[in-house]
Amino acid sequence: MTENARILCLDDSVIELEILKHQLRGDKNNAYNAVFFTSPELAKEKILQNEYDVIILDYQLPGTTGLAIYDFIQTTSLNAKTPVIMMTGEGDENIAVEAMKRGVFDYFVKGNINNHTFQRSIEYAIRKKDLAKKKEQDDAQRKIMQMKMVSQSKLASMGEMATGAAHEIFQPLSVIRGNLELMEMDLEGGEIDPSEWRGIFPVLYRSIDKIQTIVDHLKVFGRSKENQKVETSITNILENVLFFWREKFEKDGVRVIKEFAEDLPVLYLEKGETEQVLMNLFQNAHDSLKIKDGEREITISAGIKTTPGMELWLEIKDNGNGIRKEHLDKIFEPFFTTKEGNQGMGLGLSVAYAVITSMGGKVDVESEYGKYASFTLRFPEKLFIQQ
Repeated sequence: MTENARILCLDDSVIELEILKHQLRGDKNNAYNAVFFTSPELAKEKILQNEYDVIILDYQLPGTTGLAIYDFIQTTSLNAKTPVIMMTGEGDENIAVEAMKRGVFDYFVKGNINNHTFQRSIEYAIRKKDLAKKKEQDDAQRKIMQMKMVSQSKLASMGEMATGAAHEIFQPLSVIRGNLELMEMDLEGGEIDPSEWRGIFPVLYRSIDKIQTIVDHLKVFGRSKENQKVETSITNILENVLFFWREKFEKDGVRVIKEFAEDLPVLYLEKGETEQVLMNLFQNAHDSLKIKDGEREITISAGIKTTPGMELWLEIKDNGNGIRKEHLDKIFEPFFTTKEGNQGMGLGLSVAYAVITSMGGKVDVESEYGKYASFTLRFPEKLFIQQ
């Protein structure tokens, strides 16, 4: 819709502005809401105060140039993405080339303007602005949906972790309680031996430290700022997540094999969301291995790929039941699941895909039904911290 589109025009020539007014008047069904300035400073004030659909600039201006005003526009939050059309009285191709390199939408030479072409350029510029705004809105909505999905997935994971943490905490608590009961009995019998209890205190402190470690991990993982970026290593994230899975893997006879290349780069990414991705992948691997007879293994590998572009890759592979071929193109869809009953919401892999692709990365899957499933996360070089 070009009707009532907001256009700002800047030209130091009153005559040229009158020509622009005529060209922008259009017909009654396609009128623009245009404002006109001969002063660059007044125009800049308005650019700071209002959002426009198109900005038309003369190249030669008193004390400045249209390109300088264009650079100023790029610094404003309101109009940084507003299409700019440049006008000049000189047919200098170098100016035109420089303008287009900077990102100017279109370029016209005064006195050589076809009114139809000029109108069409404005309409295309307005359409471009509308599409850019719609894309921003869609991206914002997609991010909101992603955060909701991550939160729902995290709630499910927190339930799983709470069960594991309860088992982890029970053992050191039993040690503390048992020794305190012995101390109480010795005090009541008047037979307490200080030298004997000096050896018990380190055991109690170690048990308390273990409980504190478990609680600290739960607090870190349970934080609400999933999209808070930090500098960290992929191995650090892995160890944080494996901390919660260690007891379950040991209980169900799952062997974890780690194969990491040396000198993996430090990354700058959303640590909380990445942890959730790995939680979901380990959950799927565990569910697949739980119903498998014989040897159960998860192999975690990480390395650097240098061509065609540099990336850090992380593969999580299990020798469980795998994924049927007909399901491979559906597994990243929200709420798609092959698990029975209430064993899963079908969000795990869709969350993994959304989080990694939002970083500019990729998620690859390979599987042979009845033999294995492998998920590879690919983190692009732009996330690397230069050491």
